[in-house]
Amino acid sequence: ANASMQGKVAGQLLAESRRRQPSAKVAVVLPDETLLLPVLHGLPPDAVPEYNVTMGLNFQSTPLFNLVDLLFEVHLTGVREGSPETGYGVPRYHHLAVSKLLQHPFLRRYQRWLDQQPEEHHHGLLDRVCRTIVQRHAVLLPAEELVEIGQGHPLLEALFATWNNCDDIIRACYTIIDLLKKAYQDQHSAVEAEYLYLFFTLVKRLDSVFDCREQRLSVRSFRRFLYEQMKATRLPFSGEPIADVQVMGLLETRALDFDHLIILSCNENVLPAPKRHSSLFPYDVLTTFKLPTYADHEAATAHQFWRLLQRARQVD
Repeated sequence: ANASMQGKVAGQLLAESRRRQPSAKVAVVLPDETLLLPVLHGLPPDAVPEYNVTMGLNFQSTPLFNLVDLLFEVHLTGVREGSPETGYGVPRYHHLAVSKLLQHPFLRRYQRWLDQQPEEHHHGLLDRVCRTIVQRHAVLLPAEELVEIGQGHPLLEALFATWNNCDDIIRACYTIIDLLKKAYQDQHSAVEAEYLYLFFTLVKRLDSVFDCREQRLSVRSFRRFLYEQMKATRLPFSGEPIADVQVMGLLETRALDFDHLIILSCNENVLPAPKRHSSLFPYDVLTTFKLPTYADHEAATAHQFWRLLQRARQVD
């Protein structure tokens, strides 16, 4: 019924197809690129040992973007309570935002890695922090308290240390990347390691741009710059270009033929794409001067779609 289940069904159809015809050329076509991760997680490893992905993934569709978003949410929804000595607020973070952040799959994976290390006192670290927050009935937590519950572990210091300007954020991001990198060093998590590397390059670029500026950026401004960068960044995949199984977008299928096609999200508003009128000219002017309109985009999509069906023996 929902979009991500289509990825599971695609995996099942693919496994069946490989059993029947092991040498057939199969393409999984994704008009909606956000389905790439559900499809890759749904591919059966025993039936499809190697496949090629010929489409990029937007950084905003990755789980790492979600982690960064949660981190900013913790810091920006916190309450600053002024202290009379400094006159500058001590931030207190809301327990819901903190718990949501600590439940994130990336941090959970790091905890699994920690549990395999010989240091006993760090085993079950994040669970312990979440349990203690519930036991203390804490609603707003200062950073010192969170670090103290986590026994001063560098991950908790990086996540919850106070952010006053962009330098603090950049320092925290570097530390978090270094720590998470350790959990993703085996070859099965190449995609996650790639996310971390891309995120590192984004932070590094912003760091070098703002380094020479006298005025330090506020947290909100830095977030705006970082999100703009993330929006424009795509995660490139490289694989075996002549593999029997190809995962691709509709544009990449031009002039290619396959024996078996699995096309996902053949729904309204996905295939063809919705009518986005991004031109400054009104529609009447475009038609009068025979300039391309959304009808031409739809025609191009239709051509790719029918062209794809031309020589396929089986289409799902």
